[in-house]
Amino acid sequence: MKSQTITRKWYDETGERCLRFYKKSRDNEIIQLKDLLEKIPRKVRILDAGCGFGKPVAKFLSQKGYQVTGIDISSKLISQARKSTPKAKFKIMSMYDLKFPARTFNAIVSFFALLHLEKSKVQRIFKNFNKILKDRGYLLFSVNRGKKEGYFEFLGKKVFFSEFTKKEIEEILRRSGFRIIWRRDFFFKTPEGSKEHQLYYFVQKEKVRK
Repeated sequence: MKSQTITRKWYDETGERCLRFYKKSRDNEIIQLKDLLEKIPRKVRILDAGCGFGKPVAKFLSQKGYQVTGIDISSKLISQARKSTPKAKFKIMSMYDLKFPARTFNAIVSFFALLHLEKSKVQRIFKNFNKILKDRGYLLFSVNRGKKEGYFEFLGKKVFFSEFTKKEIEEILRRSGFRIIWRRDFFFKTPEGSKEHQLYYFVQKEKVRK
């Protein structure tokens, strides 16, 4: 898939610089985890989808005693994640091709990752999230708010980005079997000085009706 190939190359070459730049956004990710950790016991299994170099999310969760698995398409970032967060497990894997059995995880977190996926394929990814979550499991994620989709220059190189309106993402959640617990807005500046609007969602897998 062209968008994944370009995104993988971009993160191999630029990803660490990008992730380190967004300290405000990364600090906010830890803040948003608070509500999730209040609802799940220690030592349960959590998937960090689009884990980057393992910091801060995978490292924070593993230090709290959770069984963390991180996935990312960048082999360079995964290599760094294994060094920085040895208590977690990391795999080179695309969210388009989640290779986990049904009901594997108690929770899934995904920050600054879904924005690199093609909008036409995101519904399938959320259905797979639902599949690999245990019953009544939780999903905490962010997407960029807007209507754009395509290849954009960022930090000197082109990479694929997509944006979602609240209506779009909430319809995807409904069709994928998730109940919204809360939605929050977060704003920060890009390296180019423009404002970026992120939507954070905390949702729960709906109870299976017999």
